[in-house]
Amino acid sequence: KDFRILKPSGEENLNAFINILVINFYEEFSADDESLRESIKGALSAIPEKYAKEAFFEVMNAITKREKEENLGKSVALSFKPTKSSESVTVYIENVLLKNEAISSFYRRLFIAYSKKLKNEREKIIHKHNYELLVSAVKKGLQICISLDNGQVYNNVSVYAIEPAKDELFNYVLCFSDKKNRTLRLAKIKTVSLLAKNAEIPEESQC
Repeated sequence: KDFRILKPSGEENLNAFINILVINFYEEFSADDESLRESIKGALSAIPEKYAKEAFFEVMNAITKREKEENLGKSVALSFKPTKSSESVTVYIENVLLKNEAISSFYRRLFIAYSKKLKNEREKIIHKHNYELLVSAVKKGLQICISLDNGQVYNNVSVYAIEPAKDELFNYVLCFSDKKNRTLRLAKIKTVSLLAKNAEIPEESQC
């Protein structure tokens, strides 16, 4: 199991999780995919054009086949219903990103690419919005307001680092708030709001 998205009842919401994954990861995945395609085309540039196109599709098919074989027996059938937030993304994927490929194949490759990442990298993807706000706060030297999934709220928080644990399983936000150093797990943060106040971090906290 990965980072859980819960319904108000406390039950796991797999559909919401998949929608968030698609929204937050499709751009990175498609960019990596396009980079791979361009690299293959570059490698085939010495081949006469009338053969290069066929060779390109043969290579792409071989890569797809290998990925299928590597994950044979590990795959699980997944289906999801696009939400209002993901509807425009799914329309874009189906009408722009698909290139001679079935939609099921595209999503399968996207999910496989996600699963191959380190867990702390997957956490950044699922919590992309909050992660990017935290990074922005560090870069701009601004304080933030943070609310956690347990209802706790920290005002006037100054973040000085976002670091993975030594085992690379989770990401932790290192910050200073209410005259105390605090360590908060990224996945436990519900909301982040940037404040128009300069960060105040004691020198000893940054060591």
